[in-house]
Formats: sequence, C-alpha cells, structure tokens
Amino acid sequence: MKRILSLAIAFLCVFSLVGCGKEEAKVPNVPVKDIVTAIEGEFDLEGLMELDLTSEEMDELSKSMIEGYGINPEDVEEGIIKCAMINLDARELVILKAKDESKIPDLTAALEKRVETQLQAFENYVVKNYEMVENHLLKTKGNYIILAISEDVEKIDEIFENTLK
Repeated sequence: MKRILSLAIAFLCVFSLVGCGKEEAKVPNVPVKDIVTAIEGEFDLEGLMELDLTSEEMDELSKSMIEGYGINPEDVEEGIIKCAMINLDARELVILKAKDESKIPDLTAALEKRVETQLQAFENYVVKNYEMVENHLLKTKGNYIILAISEDVEKIDEIFENTLK
C-alpha cells in the first residue's frame, strides 16, 4: 500500500510540474507600418521607394519589383518593402507578416534568393555595398519576417525585437 501511495505522489508531483515549463512568448499583433516607422525613426531611409504589398492601387513598376523579390502577395497579410529604384544603393528593408505559419518557409526562401541576387549584383561592383548585403539580417519572429540590408543591422534587429515585445 505504501508503494502505491508513493508512486501516486511521485506521479502527482511530476505531472503538476509539467505545466511549469517555459512557454514561448506570444508575438503581439503589430501593424507592419508601425515596425517600419520605428526603424525609420532611427535610420535615414531617404531615397528608398516604398512598396506596400497589400495596396489595391499598385502600378506596373511596383508589381514588377515585387515579382523580382519572388514574394507571392497572396501569402502576405501585410508587407512593406523599402528599396532603391536603381542598383546603386544596396540598402533594403523588407518586413512581411505571413498570413499563417505555413507561408513562412516560402517567404523566407524568396528573401534568401533576393540576398543571393544582390550579392551577385554587387560582387564586382561596389565593395561597400557587397559587404552590406553580405552582413544582412534575415529572421522571423512569429509570423513576421524581416530582411534588412544596412550598415547597422544590429540596431535594426534591436528595434524589430523591441517593437514585437
């Protein structure tokens, strides 16, 4: 009887502690525009054009630029791309909010391909730009994905993380 009682107490202790494990923090629902605004508050993104992936009124140039990223707008709940119109400036900021988790791998792969394309474009062209692209930030947090090509991706990462707390 003591053995059964001891086992019952042991199981009770183990199962009561199971719920005490570390729970992954839930990412709040923050508009992509707010994240971009927070980054713009710290960084000069002057000269970069802005593409809103959810805009109803998109011209042909904007559509073709988005196609160049390989992003399917149907996979994106919200998304903003800030990029140069011509390939003299390597700075880019892409913030996407995937419609659901199943879209994240495809969106991330498209952005990885974009980085590879930019590396090839600047490889023998402008060393400073090549290094900037090489040291890019590409990460996900919840359904959010960020690609930042800048001289200070650490600071952009910090702003991104703080905005999603």
